Amino acid sequence: YGQGGASPLSFEQGSQSHSWLIRRVAFEKICPVKLKPCQPPAENIAAVIDLLARETSNPNWEELAEGPDFESYYSTLLMTVRAIATDTGNPRAFRALVNSQYNPDSEFGRWLSAQPQALSAIEENLKSTYPIQRAFAIQMLAQAAVHSDKQELRQKSRTIAESKAVDEKENGFILTSAMKALTTLGGPASVATLTQIADTDPNPDIQKYARACLKHLNT
Repeated sequence: YGQGGASPLSFEQGSQSHSWLIRRVAFEKICPVKLKPCQPPAENIAAVIDLLARETSNPNWEELAEGPDFESYYSTLLMTVRAIATDTGNPRAFRALVNSQYNPDSEFGRWLSAQPQALSAIEENLKSTYPIQRAFAIQMLAQAAVHSDKQELRQKSRTIAESKAVDEKENGFILTSAMKALTTLGGPASVATLTQIADTDPNPDIQKYARACLKHLNT
């Protein structure tokens, strides 16, 4: 992907390209896609983390994700950064992983929520300007709380979920995430809040979801 007689781009140069295809080729120079995860050279670790952050924030991400080539590349990139985070505890790696998370209920989402090093990034996303990031952060904080022996974290998570259920109830996605968080946390306080939502929310779908959460807590 150099032109004419130009030297091939380095990984750092290629990873900054506007084209995801060139970014993928640059990544494959140090991490073959068939290796999941791979072990990038130490000098490339920071750039690999930055690459995951870039691909996650790609405005065409959903469209690209439908293609097998991008999916394979992104999957290897994600697993590589997960290995970096696990092996080194790198806070930037954990932040990139938290921002890449689009399914807190998945195995990866549950694993990530349970990592103490991810907590600060999760809490940062509670203030995100993007509702979807705030919603996922609500769920992930609750999952982090149930894996922690810190009672104050559990209480903080409950307070946030309850407040979001009131303050942002017009956003159905955030309200649903708050209800999921309360279900994860459990206890009489969660039952009380979910019961109130089931009895008073004007949206029948929200009422139905709240009753499903209550049924889950009662089983």
